[in-house]
Amino acid sequence: MLRKFIFLLALLYLSSCVSHDDSVVSVLHPRPSMKKEYLEIINSHTKSKHVTRPFETVYKLHVTSLTPLVMTSFNQKFEEFFSRTQNLIEKGKTVFFVSIFSPIYKDSDLSNEHEWFTNYQVGNKKNTPEKIVRLKKSKLWNNFFPYVTEYSREFLLYFNEEIDSQAETSKQSKVLTLSNSQAKTIIHW
Repeated sequence: MLRKFIFLLALLYLSSCVSHDDSVVSVLHPRPSMKKEYLEIINSHTKSKHVTRPFETVYKLHVTSLTPLVMTSFNQKFEEFFSRTQNLIEKGKTVFFVSIFSPIYKDSDLSNEHEWFTNYQVGNKKNTPEKIVRLKKSKLWNNFFPYVTEYSREFLLYFNEEIDSQAETSKQSKVLTLSNSQAKTIIHW
């Protein structure tokens, strides 16, 4: 009986210390998987590959083409979360969002030009990235790309859009190739 009384007294004391302020409101952001429309757009513009050897992961790769449709959805969601816009695309560029996981962390650095070789081919013309930007803060990017984890690394690959514009008029094949000393991944768009 004494225990119950002490427990009740402690509960009453703790609840009296809590204050309530209606002028401060917090809202949890919905996970991308909860927004079906957004997830459908991202998935329809994403290619994924799990590269393995027997009993060994070499790397897991997810590449999203940041088309105008993807960027419109992304910008709406970004503004909903942060009350401002975020422009990932530079005018005149074809941009890919890449998330890569490798058990050997240093092997997942796409910006290492001595380890990774990347090109974007339209028809017979190959183009190397104009720049590769390493993105930080995986938790931020996981709000927009559901395949991002705390163990993956994220990058933006920028290519000259002039090459892409030619493909639209002639319907030439578009191929993104990412290769390192372990494997080569060829992605047809």
